[in-house]
Amino acid sequence: MERQDLRILLALARHGSAVGAARELRLAHTTVIRHVAAIEARVGHAIFVRIPDGMVPTAEGEQILTAASAVEAAMMKVERRLGGLGRRVDGTLRLATTLPLAELLLPRLVILRDTAPELQLEVLVSQRVVDVTRHRAEVAVWHTALGAAPDAPDVIAERIGAEGFAAFASAAYCAAHGISADRTVELHAHQSIEYAGELAWPAAHAFAAPADRGGCALTTNDPHCALAAVAAGWGVALLPCSLGRRRGLVQVGAPVTWCDIHAVFPADLARDSRVRTIVDTVAEVLRRDADLLGGDVPAM
Repeated sequence: MERQDLRILLALARHGSAVGAARELRLAHTTVIRHVAAIEARVGHAIFVRIPDGMVPTAEGEQILTAASAVEAAMMKVERRLGGLGRRVDGTLRLATTLPLAELLLPRLVILRDTAPELQLEVLVSQRVVDVTRHRAEVAVWHTALGAAPDAPDVIAERIGAEGFAAFASAAYCAAHGISADRTVELHAHQSIEYAGELAWPAAHAFAAPADRGGCALTTNDPHCALAAVAAGWGVALLPCSLGRRRGLVQVGAPVTWCDIHAVFPADLARDSRVRTIVDTVAEVLRRDADLLGGDVPAM
């Protein structure tokens, strides 16, 4: 098989649909379908079977995909090694992160134009944690549970900061409900907005035991929907301090919980000049913005 064959098969397996695979590969979905049919004809086996909501691998397909995944991982390891040769900080580096962290980091990473002018940064935004050993991202920056570093083979997770999570509400909501910014909100006394998505964010029940809680005004799987709901006056939500403060919301009380921020990258890129530059720069940016992130991290 050609490398493109493997990429198409693996993308289809990841997304479960030709449309999703086509979006990742920047191809027409008809091209994906046609290409898979040609591969199946060559190997003499059906690799995928259609189901009502997409496509899933056949038994033979699972075997082919396992082999294809190993080949792609080996190829990407070679590419990473080649890309990291030498000490010059140039070429392209792909940074995977979440939208809230991207909004925090990008204005501050403009310093790379002075410190590493030949480096081209490509930012991949996702709510799902990216496996840097198998995806086209050399570095991933994520919130993680406090004190719990990501643990995966062939991957280095470097703690580069931490962020507090506090109660936020709109000025109008605070005025209407007699909330002052100098005391902690008891969430059970207010309408809550809960984030229930895939990001490693503390849940709203950090405020109070479930049995004590009152009304939940809104639940969403998107952090910016939660942010918009707070701004609109729906109620009170637990948000990253940097996100709530940058939006001009009222932070009520000190952070009630914290998350670490880790930079994750393949172990074979530990000495890559591009990776080291990005990780060190992001860490420095977070250090400079400690107050925006919630202040001093409590001792563990």
